[in-house]
Amino acid sequence: MRGILIGLLLSSCGLAALSPASAQGLDPNFFHRMSTQFRGSDMSLDVARKRIYVTGSGTASVLEQRDADHYEHIAEVPTAYRAKSSIFVPQLKRLYVADSGKGKPEAKLALQIFEIQ
Repeated sequence: MRGILIGLLLSSCGLAALSPASAQGLDPNFFHRMSTQFRGSDMSLDVARKRIYVTGSGTASVLEQRDADHYEHIAEVPTAYRAKSSIFVPQLKRLYVADSGKGKPEAKLALQIFEIQ
């Protein structure tokens, strides 16, 4: 039951979908704080690398878990103007970021693909 509740919490915060098994041991309070801090951004969880990818401000912020209670900001990767919609696909080790170009003259839809190292 706990895994299902955490999975629902993560989904409501805009985080990538997780199976209940992969959500075990995660601190739901941490993700609530993250969703508050990065309101209007998309967040994806990379369980294998213990990272969180946050898009929404023209960059993709990468946060890495150091221990159960601490995450460290390890990178800021440029994306595109107002590119916030994103999804991490762990099987492909890729972060996909949608670039609408909204607010720019002659805006065109584009998809940015980032290989995760």
